[in-house]
Amino acid sequence: MKSILSGVVSIFLLLGCSTIEPELSLDVEIAKEYAAKSYAKQKLQERWWESFGSAELSTLIDQALAQSPDILSAYEKIQQAKIILNSAGAEYLPSLDLRANTSLGDNSDQARVENSSASVALSYELDIWDRIGASQRAAKSSLEVSLYDYEALKISLSSDVAQSYFHYVATMQKEKITQKNLQIAKDTLDVLQARYDFGAVDELSLRRQKIAYLAQEELLYSLQNQRVLYKNALALLLGKNPSSFELKADAIETLSMSEVDAGLPSELLLSRPDIAAAQASIETNKALIQAANANRFPRFSLSGSGGLASDDLLSLNNATRSMDVGLGLTYNIFDMGRLKNQVLIEESKAKQSLQNYKKTLLNAFGEVEDTLNSLAMNKKHLSLTKQKVEESKQSFKLATIQYQNGSIDFSTYLESQKSYFSAQEELVSKTDAQLQSLVLLHKVLGGGWRGKIESE
Repeated sequence: MKSILSGVVSIFLLLGCSTIEPELSLDVEIAKEYAAKSYAKQKLQERWWESFGSAELSTLIDQALAQSPDILSAYEKIQQAKIILNSAGAEYLPSLDLRANTSLGDNSDQARVENSSASVALSYELDIWDRIGASQRAAKSSLEVSLYDYEALKISLSSDVAQSYFHYVATMQKEKITQKNLQIAKDTLDVLQARYDFGAVDELSLRRQKIAYLAQEELLYSLQNQRVLYKNALALLLGKNPSSFELKADAIETLSMSEVDAGLPSELLLSRPDIAAAQASIETNKALIQAANANRFPRFSLSGSGGLASDDLLSLNNATRSMDVGLGLTYNIFDMGRLKNQVLIEESKAKQSLQNYKKTLLNAFGEVEDTLNSLAMNKKHLSLTKQKVEESKQSFKLATIQYQNGSIDFSTYLESQKSYFSAQEELVSKTDAQLQSLVLLHKVLGGGWRGKIESE
């Protein structure tokens, strides 16, 4: 009997040793450098938003990172993954059962029967096929995925807060400009009304200026509505009630637009937590394949038990002792291919996670390229728009003087007024676009993350 058992164990050992770790390969072309050169020379800092020089923005992001429901939910997901890991590790420990029993009854001869017993049973699984080890590795990798997802969420949330805040600041600036332009249009309209009353100008000129005035008034109401929407969006990102949320705003011209070094494409492998999460998912699936494969082989366990038994009620006096030790084997001989199919399912999931990793990599490279191109274009547009504002400002001053002197007609003056108003608003929009692109660049470059995992 011993030789048969030894032979069976030897066969399964050979089969178990023949199983190998799933071979997963990835072919992703990584360029030597970005097609668009880096926007500048400053490396990303972990608290990258401080580079914009806004204390208000720093306060908002700190509040979001501490209070956002999404952040708190992700943190609980980490705690759940830790518990699962602890549970997986507990399988390495032996199980210990304590049993106690006492009974009173009558047998068929109407004799009174009393007995009491107590026993301790210990069982320990021999992890020959690395089933427990693989399960623990899968749980550990799953915890890493949760931690990386948490870091990625922090970067995304910080970026969303910064972008919403800059939209709010830009809208506030547009409001101020529109209020000034509205006053200019009103003053011009009053002058024209007075001249019309004396018959110095025609009705068409008066009505065209009134339309220009109403257009500025309509724009002001629209901007006020946009500002409220951006404020409410910020409140939700911070986990606050929009109705009671108060917000200050920096002047857009006081914000710093520090230049950023994009680095090399290969550095993204170390600087983006979403890529790290995708890679950890592959490790999780590989471990699950090994665990599923180990389930196809028998489980060996060592067991031992000892106990006391007596013929007394609620007493172990004069008890008899018993003890035994054994080697157990559990093996599912016929399962209709269920365990084999489970291995195939896990292998398919691993291949799927590999493709998700590849997609994450390619998306990351594409996002950086697109953002760098946007930054380069926005920088040029912003420079040109500044020149256009200055030219339109001087043009409007000249047009005002010449119209008052009667050197030009009202249509020329009105066109100059519209160009000046439009250029001012365009400058704010271009500045906002540049700020948005800078925030996005910080985000796609990993937000200053350096591969650190914060488990607490």
